Amino acid sequence: MTPTDGRLTEALSHAPFALIGAGQPGEMTLALWPPEIERPAFVLDSVRRDPIAGIEVRPLQGHEPVPGTTYLLSAFKMPADEVRGIFAALGQSLSLIHISEP
Repeated sequence: MTPTDGRLTEALSHAPFALIGAGQPGEMTLALWPPEIERPAFVLDSVRRDPIAGIEVRPLQGHEPVPGTTYLLSAFKMPADEVRGIFAALGQSLSLIHISEP
């Protein structure tokens, strides 16, 4: 286990979670979600509003961060600056997130 793996394991050991992105990557994330980790309490998305895998989808825009919630991103082809902006608005550190820029 690398130091990053350890930090990720630690972050994932604390629920509740919220998933950002209800598109195909979000659906795949929930389909592969480990049964020993509590499923996300809700999903945030810019477009979709119908539940994903039985989990409520809330609007991303205007979302007020829920104290104690760990937000996880499940999206692709999103500019790094947009990802940084989302997490800054949520008040969550990017220390566990690797953003690759072209």
